[in-house]
Amino acid sequence: MSRIAHLFLKKAAGKPRTPVLSATGLRGYGLEGDLHAHPISPRQVLVTRKEDLDELDIAYGALMENIIVEGIRADFFQPGALLTIGENLQIRLTFHCEPCKEIASVVPSLKAVRGKRGILGVVLSDGRITTGDPATCTPGRFKPLSEVPFERFLEFIGQVPSGKVVTYKMVTLGMGVAEGYLRAIPGYIEKAIASGWETHVHRIVDERGGTIQKHVPHQLETLALEGVELEKRADLFSTPGLFGVSLSRYRWAGSSLYLG
Repeated sequence: MSRIAHLFLKKAAGKPRTPVLSATGLRGYGLEGDLHAHPISPRQVLVTRKEDLDELDIAYGALMENIIVEGIRADFFQPGALLTIGENLQIRLTFHCEPCKEIASVVPSLKAVRGKRGILGVVLSDGRITTGDPATCTPGRFKPLSEVPFERFLEFIGQVPSGKVVTYKMVTLGMGVAEGYLRAIPGYIEKAIASGWETHVHRIVDERGGTIQKHVPHQLETLALEGVELEKRADLFSTPGLFGVSLSRYRWAGSSLYLG
């Protein structure tokens, strides 16, 4: 029988994951008490197959996974699948978790673990789960998210509605990448514009709500057409031409982003 073999929670930054016997899944958020739970993230949980860990001789929890499943076929365990645990909890599997330097010391090689580190997911329903609970995986229930970060950038930005904005940090959360990707976002914006794609990049602002006309030349006019009120701002050197928006008024919640 397919089942939950182990459960882990990441309770604090810089600390290893803590093994637990049970956990509570919260719809559109993740596992209660886990550091990576967030309503706009497509990587609320990381699910790994016990068989893959055993094959590679990797300690349970070492890949920073939350849920280790046992007995689920590899061809069923794919992005786009629906993972059901116990009676209530459902998880949409979104995309493979990429090997990174944080796990380099605990794996044979990053190449060896590619495709076997586990699959990230979004919690679709509230539910309490316990080790030993039955688990089933139904492939093909959802559209898998791209393994390419730039394509996930386009996917995320394309869903920000008219009259709302998102910050750089929200973009990295929404596309499911580490915060270190903040440096790459201006390049992604310019690449999207150069490609001629309708990606809504004018709806991106900095962490204080400041506009980014340097990267999006017609941002002010386009936001104004969508009903977003702009306010004049000045930095410490009183540079003219700076504008921003009220984040409390216009920031997008995006809480149901990956639930459908």
